[in-house]
Amino acid sequence: MRRMVILTEHPMPPLREVIRIYEGMATIIEPSKVVAVAANTCKLSEAEAERVVRRTEEELGIVTADLIRQGPGRIVEAILDRHAELGLEAPSAAPQEPRSGRSSTTWTSTERPSSRTTLTSG
Repeated sequence: MRRMVILTEHPMPPLREVIRIYEGMATIIEPSKVVAVAANTCKLSEAEAERVVRRTEEELGIVTADLIRQGPGRIVEAILDRHAELGLEAPSAAPQEPRSGRSSTTWTSTERPSSRTTLTSG
């Protein structure tokens, strides 16, 4: 599990705190809830990566997956389940291309244009 924020000397805050901050900032635009975590386990062995993913999921109570090792299936399902909970249609548009080289994918619901789901990994 990452201990430092990339390219800084700052310690990585606990994921629960990062989620709270992210939800708070996103709620400025639209009430938001994090429904999944994309884990970057590239520097871990297969067994270590599986333990980190499983432990993170158990601790946070939300879907966690390594997109490279495990694919996006479970995370996409969590997003679609949240859309269904909110009474939104499944996103119908293809993901928009990320701007400025960040790894970010945004789907916009056709039923409520202001409702967005964004996956960001960094």
